[in-house]
Amino acid sequence: MPCLVRARQRKGRHFIDLFYEHSPELATLMLTHGDLREEGTALLEMALPGLEALVNGEGETGVVTPDMVEQLGAFRAHLDELASHDLQDDIAQEWERANPPSLVEQTFAEAGEQVAGQWAVYLPVIFGPPGTPPEPEHLEFSGRVFLGEPGDTSQPLGGVDAVILLGATGRFGPSVILDTTQTAEDGSFSLGYEYTVETAYPYYSLAISDTRYTVAGVTPGEGGEPWEPDWIQFVTPPAGSYPDNAFFVQPVEP
Repeated sequence: MPCLVRARQRKGRHFIDLFYEHSPELATLMLTHGDLREEGTALLEMALPGLEALVNGEGETGVVTPDMVEQLGAFRAHLDELASHDLQDDIAQEWERANPPSLVEQTFAEAGEQVAGQWAVYLPVIFGPPGTPPEPEHLEFSGRVFLGEPGDTSQPLGGVDAVILLGATGRFGPSVILDTTQTAEDGSFSLGYEYTVETAYPYYSLAISDTRYTVAGVTPGEGGEPWEPDWIQFVTPPAGSYPDNAFFVQPVEP
């Protein structure tokens, strides 16, 4: 069950860190599995009135019902079938810690105290009254394009139009163009993307879209990996800079 926690408390930061760590995977699962999304929506609709009352300081007016816990258990079992090992482990630990069956017939205020502790200042992790939005995180991907065989850095290639940055919810797409640029005279390029939890992608890729050239090979920088078709892909990269990506291209035969 989503918890309302105080951001500055150690346990509060723990819940928030879990949310940020797993939200890309959860978003992907929800987008790609309609039945899981429907189960989650139904569960949220059932619990939302009580959770909204808790956010508004009226948590004594709603009660955790057996149906809520039963649906939560079913949703957890379905999610466990699809989740990564890391997400499975964290779900199991939090389930054991929260012990949802013990919350039945408690008010949402009592359940909140049991799960997260009693604090005077609350932060809605999933939903609730809007607050100050988090500062966006920034990703920057840079590198150079060279004319020649893979590994030959003797001929930097300017004017390549264009190097593109793509985001995708799945390893095989579909992809969305996030930024484009043309290489400078020394073959260098830099692409960026600012994101929040809601706009983050689990996969980011660098590619070249210029009909004058074909990609002969790539050398990813730290955190990247070669990916078809001749792309460089990054999987859930933390905010920061990712330099030293290289593309090696050949002219298209006339």
